[in-house]
Amino acid sequence: MLSKTKHKPNTNLLITMDQHKLEQTNNIKYLGLLIDDQLSWDTHIKNITYKISKISSYISKIRHYLDTSTLKLIYYALVYPHLQYCILSWGNANTSIMKPPIKGPNIIVKLITFANFRHHATPSFLLLKILKITDIHKLHLLTFMHKYKQCKLPDIFNTFFNKISNMHKHNTRAATKENYFINRFATSQGLHTIKYQGATLWNALTPEFTNCSFTQLIIKYKMKVFNEYKLYSMNLGI
Repeated sequence: MLSKTKHKPNTNLLITMDQHKLEQTNNIKYLGLLIDDQLSWDTHIKNITYKISKISSYISKIRHYLDTSTLKLIYYALVYPHLQYCILSWGNANTSIMKPPIKGPNIIVKLITFANFRHHATPSFLLLKILKITDIHKLHLLTFMHKYKQCKLPDIFNTFFNKISNMHKHNTRAATKENYFINRFATSQGLHTIKYQGATLWNALTPEFTNCSFTQLIIKYKMKVFNEYKLYSMNLGI
């Protein structure tokens, strides 16, 4: 597989090994992650969407015979693993590509709560205390940033971020708060990188989040998200 941009024409190369021609492909599967030649994650996300759509059809049939707690266990057993696995990689994909996997869990939580399909899914996520896919991605970003701060990531990430206080000695608000420097990118691809989104998300947090333990960070972030769901549901009049 050769990595290329969207508008670059395909390049056909003849590569042999032990007199056997190697087949050129548009995507490969590595540790359960489908990587395409444009690094758009479109193939992997379509695969996730297909699996979730099959699961939603099963849930639509069995929901009449099981209680909510059991259906929630099924969600975490069959759906959630697909959503969280390597989400730091594919969760930064283009918005248009991310629409189908976002829609899938929305349908399932409505099925579990017997909600009207024309209504918003947020009240159902709140009722079940389940995170939306965008918030799962943010949670994994925050845990990544917390591990970076605690020097618990592989050595290759040691210089991945740079604190503003290490770049100058001025007593600015960002330097005092120990914010990370946010690189400027001229393309949308740059804005979807972990380096940009991770630093942006972490800098927006208060010390209540950035100075707590790993477990407390997860608990506090989930509480924050569910409060946001509650406010949104109240604005909907539900």
